[in-house]
Amino acid sequence: MKLRDRIAASIGAVSLIAGLLAGCASPQDKAANAQRQVSQANLKVTQERLRMIDEYKKCIADAGDDSTKADGCDRILKAIEALK
Repeated sequence: MKLRDRIAASIGAVSLIAGLLAGCASPQDKAANAQRQVSQANLKVTQERLRMIDEYKKCIADAGDDSTKADGCDRILKAIEALK
C-alpha cells in the first residue's frame, strides 16, 4: 500500500501544480498543460513499474529454490500488476 500511496501523492502533486498554473492560461495552454501533466504522470508510473520489476527479479533470484521466499515476492508482482 505504501507504494500506491507514493504514486498517488506524486500524481496528486503534479495535478495540483498543473491546476494552479492552468488557471491563468488560455484554453490552448490549458490543454497543453493537461497533456503534459498526463505524460509526466505516465512517465512516473512507468519508471516506478520498471524499478519494481528489477526488485521482483532480485527477490526471485535471492529466493532461489526456496518456494516460501519466492511466494513472498508475490507482493511485488501484485504491485507491478496494479500499475498497468
